[in-house]
Amino acid sequence: MVEVIFHIGMGKTGTTSLQHVLRSSNDVLQSAGIRYLGMWQELISEQYCDYVGFQEFRQLPVDKQPAAAERLAQQLTCLASQDGTDRFLFSNEQYFENIDHLHPFFDRLRQLLTVRFFLWVRPADAWLPSACAQWGILHKTNYGPVQPFVDQADRLIQQYRHVATWKQLFGDSVTIRPFIKGVDPVSDFAEQIGLPLAIPQDRRQIRPNATDLMLRAAFNTQFDGMVLPNAFNEAIGRHRSLTTAQGLQAKADLLLGHSSMPQVIAKHRDLLDQASDAAGFDVAGTVVTQDYLPTRDELVDGLLGRAVEIIAGQARDLAEMRDRLNALEARLAQ
Repeated sequence: MVEVIFHIGMGKTGTTSLQHVLRSSNDVLQSAGIRYLGMWQELISEQYCDYVGFQEFRQLPVDKQPAAAERLAQQLTCLASQDGTDRFLFSNEQYFENIDHLHPFFDRLRQLLTVRFFLWVRPADAWLPSACAQWGILHKTNYGPVQPFVDQADRLIQQYRHVATWKQLFGDSVTIRPFIKGVDPVSDFAEQIGLPLAIPQDRRQIRPNATDLMLRAAFNTQFDGMVLPNAFNEAIGRHRSLTTAQGLQAKADLLLGHSSMPQVIAKHRDLLDQASDAAGFDVAGTVVTQDYLPTRDELVDGLLGRAVEIIAGQARDLAEMRDRLNALEARLAQ
């Protein structure tokens, strides 16, 4: 009988890494008789073929969900008859948080096929910082301003109620695994379904640093509705970073510091010797490095002072642009 496996999250438990490995492991999966069908449900309908389309699927009216499950079962059975593949795999953490609405779909599908669900659960004290950074700031999912951590956490911790819901609805069909330090979700998942998947060496979707999150929070809080990460990326993040260094002092050291002077002189000693012979004196100098860098407090004071001037000037420019735009719109409306 055809078996369909749903990897359902939770979010922030290595799902992006697992999905990347699954996408790049077709040969391994095929040899094990498994076909990875991705995140979406285009087998049910072409309109469910991407992120936007999946939002339509997960909001499918309850009375239409059994027919959708029948359509999927029919499609999977047809695929199995074509090449002998009898195990199919989907991975999308949105299933986890939408079980209250989607359970009629899964109820009907389980009547037609063998269905298994895999869920990784991360302890709340480790999950909440990552979840709040992801869905409280990076991708603002609440309406209104960006919330303080305590309010974000109070809202997002409600996701844990779905763990019990999945188990109550589907019992032994649900495998729940711990996502704790030292557990690699890819190798753990591979072991659960009997696959020799390669363990990725790099982490994917690493949490942005505190500076980036603060900037995103300041930007995203300007919008009443939900804000996707791309909005910040297009408005601010697309600008080139001044240096690879993050802090002000580190940037100043990298751009203005002279501590690397001796190695530069040594590297080009032959060139300088030739110039010295021609000039009749040592043009290399004494190679005594003297940095006249301001302290961090001086940097902050100077940059903030200049930033105030720039912000005030930009505010005036924006006000003038707004007046011109209002005047233009008034003329067009006449």
